[in-house]
Amino acid sequence: MSRLWNYLVFQAWMSYLMAAGLLVFTSGFLLNRVSRPERAECARCTAASGDCDTAGILQDTERAAKVCLERRARVVLLIVDALKYEFAEWHDDTAAVSSYHRNKLPVIHELLQKHPSHSRLYRFMADPPTTTMQRLKGLTTGSLPTFIEVGSNFASEYIQEDNLIDQNAAGGIVFMGDDTWTNLFPDKFMRQFPSPSFNVWDLDSVDKDVQYRIFFEMKKKDWSLLIAHTLGVDHCGHKHGTQHPEMTRKLNDTNTLIKEIVASLEKDMMLFVVGDHGMTETGDHGGDSPNEVEAAMFVYSTTPLLKGFAINDDDSVNQIDLVPTLASILGTPIPFSNLGSVILDCLPSRVEEMAAGQLLYPLHSLWKNIAQTKKYIEIYSADTYLFSKEQLQHLHYIYSLLSERVKQVDSFEKLEAFIRDTKGYFKLLKDTCSEVWVQFDSGLISKGLLLMFCSLFFFYLFITGIPESRMCDIFKSSFLQCAIIANLITAAITTCLFLLNILEELRNTTFFVTGAVSVGLLVIVIAQNWDVISMCWYDHRRIKLLTYVARIILLLTVCGLFSNSYIVEEDKVLSFLFVTLVCLLIFDLRKNDPDSTSERKTRFTSKPIKTNFRTLVLIIGLLACASVRLSHYFWRCREEHLQRECSIFATGKVGWSTVPNNWERALLAVLLASVILASYVVIVRLWLQSCGNLTGFAPSVMIGQYCPVIVSVCMGCYWILQKFPKFVKPKLSLSWEINTLPNVVYFFCALAILVLYYRPLSIYLLPKKKESIDVYRDENIVPRLFEKIKDSISRKRIDTDELPVIYGFGTAYSAAFISLSVFLTLLYALLLGDILSPGTFLMFITCACVLGLSAIERYKNANSISELVDVSMPVLLCWFLLAEYFFYGTGHQATFPTIHWHAAFVGTGGHFYGNLVSAILIGINTFGSHIILGATLPLLVVVPFTLHRIFPKFLKAKFFDDIKRGELLLFEQDSAFHAAIFAIAGKYTMLHGIRTFGSMLAATIHCRHLMVWKIFAPKLIFEGLGFLVTLGSILASFYMVFRIDQQMEYLITRVTKSR
Repeated sequence: MSRLWNYLVFQAWMSYLMAAGLLVFTSGFLLNRVSRPERAECARCTAASGDCDTAGILQDTERAAKVCLERRARVVLLIVDALKYEFAEWHDDTAAVSSYHRNKLPVIHELLQKHPSHSRLYRFMADPPTTTMQRLKGLTTGSLPTFIEVGSNFASEYIQEDNLIDQNAAGGIVFMGDDTWTNLFPDKFMRQFPSPSFNVWDLDSVDKDVQYRIFFEMKKKDWSLLIAHTLGVDHCGHKHGTQHPEMTRKLNDTNTLIKEIVASLEKDMMLFVVGDHGMTETGDHGGDSPNEVEAAMFVYSTTPLLKGFAINDDDSVNQIDLVPTLASILGTPIPFSNLGSVILDCLPSRVEEMAAGQLLYPLHSLWKNIAQTKKYIEIYSADTYLFSKEQLQHLHYIYSLLSERVKQVDSFEKLEAFIRDTKGYFKLLKDTCSEVWVQFDSGLISKGLLLMFCSLFFFYLFITGIPESRMCDIFKSSFLQCAIIANLITAAITTCLFLLNILEELRNTTFFVTGAVSVGLLVIVIAQNWDVISMCWYDHRRIKLLTYVARIILLLTVCGLFSNSYIVEEDKVLSFLFVTLVCLLIFDLRKNDPDSTSERKTRFTSKPIKTNFRTLVLIIGLLACASVRLSHYFWRCREEHLQRECSIFATGKVGWSTVPNNWERALLAVLLASVILASYVVIVRLWLQSCGNLTGFAPSVMIGQYCPVIVSVCMGCYWILQKFPKFVKPKLSLSWEINTLPNVVYFFCALAILVLYYRPLSIYLLPKKKESIDVYRDENIVPRLFEKIKDSISRKRIDTDELPVIYGFGTAYSAAFISLSVFLTLLYALLLGDILSPGTFLMFITCACVLGLSAIERYKNANSISELVDVSMPVLLCWFLLAEYFFYGTGHQATFPTIHWHAAFVGTGGHFYGNLVSAILIGINTFGSHIILGATLPLLVVVPFTLHRIFPKFLKAKFFDDIKRGELLLFEQDSAFHAAIFAIAGKYTMLHGIRTFGSMLAATIHCRHLMVWKIFAPKLIFEGLGFLVTLGSILASFYMVFRIDQQMEYLITRVTKSR
């Protein structure tokens, strides 16, 4: 038992080293932009004050940049989440009539036609990532977001940079709607009415709250900026997509709201209707496709807007341009870190102003904007040294020219010429910032790569080069204890140095220093055992040709990570490689017919197998290939899949449910998913019954007997209720009652997993028979007496101290892992939803086929117990490819827009206390294949003993005559068994680690590649998270073996004492 514990500790140590290398690397690769603490300030200047000469203000450009003109209007800012430009523009074609989302905002078209001088419509271009929190930061600070900030979309933090909200707080700000605002700007609003924002299945609550509050607030005079943020359109996109009647309803509601707000505007008010981002056809966002970045901005003013300052031919503006525009209208300083340029034809004019006054307002607004951006770049570059000397000199030269030309503007013609020059300045500024914005810490990147490589290399030497006997000697020594103590002391010293302000950073320093100490200890161990390691390296006789092919396939999967085309088409490539490897495995098993070969005279002898051996192997292999092929229907497309015919029903948003009054088809789909789910539960239940692991009243037996049935029934009912249309659902049950069903699933799955780890044995110890006969009333006991006498004669008075009878003891290991996989798979299926859940059944079938091929291969080739428990490289690579492939086979892609955010609302209703629950649910939905295949990894070692116990006639073998006892032999031969578990866990960890290291190296090489933030960086993030999840699941499976050994030892001790 202590040997297995040492294996577990060593595996955890290696997992820590690899995880530390990954985290150090990502800290250097995915850095945030440096925020500046400075705040912009300005002096008020009005014509009536007497202390400020507005007419000649621009003659002193430095002073003009520090002056704010008076407020021109109060602003109502209505943010319609995910208001795509396509929703707002008018389409005259016939296709718009039948569309669910086109021409549903006619109020915008009517105002543009009737009041062209009072209204504007722009293509409002968002900077990726197109997630709400990052867009709100851009809309309030005017700064460009960094890539990694997408990860904090649901963990809003207080914005510390200068922003519109802070600058206008003195004038009074009222907010209502999405509560993300109150997280970003706590205690900044004069009055606030936030609504929960994370429940994407709720289409109406937030919108109704806004509609109820906004008109009361508009009547009050104490505010300068009123912000209302509705979510119905965005939530409808997430839930149904754009092609759904609900999208029509939500856009109609938005149209009504805009119309009523316009009617309620007073003379000193302006309305800005903006979208923070767009959405794809399936309603997702987060990437940089045109559908996602093209939002809409509609402006309406009760007074005429400035005209003659068209932005460009397609009327597109950047979202950050809203910041200086609102600052100019409200008469406040432009936030310090703004990079946007003021939209001049959005500024309100005053009819009573003279020509000079109408010229001064846009010119001053523009110059103040130029001076603010120049000051920001100067201060930012002075601290970060990101901008080259040539870049700064060029910007300063253009700024000097503009500062001279602004003094000479005294007519609209000169103003228009000046505006054209400023466009070039702002374009150069944004391009320069975009070029240098992403900082890479080469030191941390190098440390992460070095630590990851050393961990993988020395772990490989340890596992493959040191034999079991020598490994036991290492673990019997104080090596592990010294390694743990050394790491703890190193971490403590690092922490003390940080607290004494000697070290500036704690986390990455601790990771790297402890990693360096650990690598040093590994080098010592490897050096001490180099004699046996070198002997193993030169012993190539055991390596088969198929093993070399498997290594080539692994190399292909790693090398492909350096190609953006491979990453885009990785689902196809992984499917092809898996099917290829399975076919090669089938060929290897069939090439030597067991019937035609003479029986080998070895200690381990296989009896002649029936003639259907080849057929069985072929059927198993074809079933695995067919399951993978069927899973193609659940593939989800990413933006780059332009030529691929994607299965749109995999999103669960379009298809049957878009047809009005045709929800019966959706119910049929749910029934099909429920039948497949029930079939899975029945198959596993029959298997466990045939093994004897559902007999008795042990906790794990009761869990396996009843919980899967309860869970599957609750899942089916939940899916059916979700598919009922709105007018039927309230009659059947309330919302909280529907959410109770998945909560029941969570409860029983969590309970089952805890019970399986606490009492993993699903066995039944048969009580000893007593010499008595129970007689029931009016029963004829003569037949029973006869049977009793007959039994006594046949036994010939055997000693009463008979051997104990234990049901399920021969499959104790496999039963625990099969039961664990059932509950993990059911939980995975629930979070995937009814549409994608059949993919989990296909994964189960494929895994079962791989296990069968693995068992047949080892019965065919093994000559000793150590070879029988040794899992070959091709089989292990199949298991690894399945974990990677079924990420795609269950409707996922390595892009942010394709994350299944809806999983966070299954059973929660969108109400969370923190982000832990939502992160866990989305994590299980995304990395379920990694979790399940990692947690059931020991089945690869156990399966030959399990199948021989169930199919003894087919898999006949003579192996000390002990193979008949099934998995009990593993407990008795614990040394070889534990070594095999350690070897397979280590090799499987290394397969994922090598692939993750490949992603890290590819991201480093392509850090300046055009597609780095679109393809390589997302792939790195998904691959890294999958690797961390796999490390945890492997350790969990290791611990399960440890618990089973403990329980079996306790049971055998108890039975022995009772005899």
